[in-house]
Amino acid sequence: MSRKDKALQILQSYRKGDYRYLGEGSEGVVYTDNQKIYKIYDSNSDNKLIFLKASMPVFRYAIHLYEIEDIINFQNHTVLIYPYEDSEPIIELCKEDFIGFLVEMWQRKLITKNIKPENFVRVKGTVKLIDYELEPYTDNLFLNMCVRSFIFFGYKNLPAGLRNNICQRKTHCKTVKYA
Repeated sequence: MSRKDKALQILQSYRKGDYRYLGEGSEGVVYTDNQKIYKIYDSNSDNKLIFLKASMPVFRYAIHLYEIEDIINFQNHTVLIYPYEDSEPIIELCKEDFIGFLVEMWQRKLITKNIKPENFVRVKGTVKLIDYELEPYTDNLFLNMCVRSFIFFGYKNLPAGLRNNICQRKTHCKTVKYA
């Protein structure tokens, strides 16, 4: 059984419905019923589940993030649920998109290491993150996220595969200590 079919089977066992496949990433498969988005993770990650559940209030009233409605453990898989909105895929992110997104991530103390257009959609002109591979905040990780954003924006004319490879490399920003 394919990864996509297995995720759909888990989703149908959780709640019968008419689901449309949206895509998949490194950690899971995504479906919608045009009311909600369901990300079915390949396995049950207790650490991810604990972190995301604890962070749920942080997503309320976000501009660039969807509010997480629920995170469940079902058949040994984590399922992330958030609202569905009609959106457009992102072809390119501009400097203003990055700045607005990074400011909100800093304000909400969230980190994502996988910044690329495929992980965003545009809703009524606003960029929203759809990849919830988030990590707890540290100054170091935030600086790394900024560097990845800069690299992505600065090298946007490179072929996508090469650009993504550069962005996913580990950067080594160090926190500056002021006397």
